[in-house]
Amino acid sequence: AYTKKMIDFAAKHGFRGVLVEGWNKGWDGDWFATGDEFSFTEPYPDYDIKSIADHGRRKGVRIIGHHETSANIAVYERQLGPALDFARDHGMEAIK
Repeated sequence: AYTKKMIDFAAKHGFRGVLVEGWNKGWDGDWFATGDEFSFTEPYPDYDIKSIADHGRRKGVRIIGHHETSANIAVYERQLGPALDFARDHGMEAIK
């Protein structure tokens, strides 16, 4: 609900994107130390990424994806192809 509210705000004020952090699995525990648990293709069960992306498309606002690696590039590189496919499939044109 909060992300949709921010999308509405962005649309009202002429912004084309909203950065969304913490949507993907792996933010639990000691993520800062290792980054081993991050998934760049799996949202948390309570985060309906499809519904949010569709809402953004209707409003002309894209989700700016956030890929926190915690400097664990090996975990990120193993997931990079599917992660970029996931982003494209959900209308993300930019990733931080």
